[in-house]
Amino acid sequence: MKSAFIIIGFLIAFQSKGQEGHYYFDGDTLIFTSSEFLMDPFQFGVEPLLFLKKQSTSSIDTATFINRHVDNQIDTLFTFKIGKDVFQVFKNQSENFLVSGIVFSNKYSVQKGIITGMKKNGFVKNLIFDFNGDLPDHIKIRDLEFMNWIDFTFQNQQLSKISFTALTD
Repeated sequence: MKSAFIIIGFLIAFQSKGQEGHYYFDGDTLIFTSSEFLMDPFQFGVEPLLFLKKQSTSSIDTATFINRHVDNQIDTLFTFKIGKDVFQVFKNQSENFLVSGIVFSNKYSVQKGIITGMKKNGFVKNLIFDFNGDLPDHIKIRDLEFMNWIDFTFQNQQLSKISFTALTD
């Protein structure tokens, strides 16, 4: 009987990790599930490559590689360095999309107006979920499939770094 309650408790905890709008802790990291939050995370629009090319960049590096799914197709990975911020955009023949971003400056905000430099209490007010308690220094918002996520890092109660990652095939 006792083991049945343990199994049921485990299933409930595991199920809540996979539902939109739920949060849980993994060590010292608060993890929240929200696919909406991860769509166009830095608000570059449907053409992030075009948006970033218009920015004042420190450097743009490119790497080309053969598409393993489409014969005779070459894809490109663009790396934009804009001050201390770095963004990577993947481009194939039909589309381009952001695959990573690391932001230290307050030049780029993410959804809900979250921007580096803001205090934890302002961060909580802008979040799309209610959280009661003390926020840890590491917060992750991820999608249901574990394919995209944003990491928020705080130092001295202030947001110091925003990192976005999108897994590609």
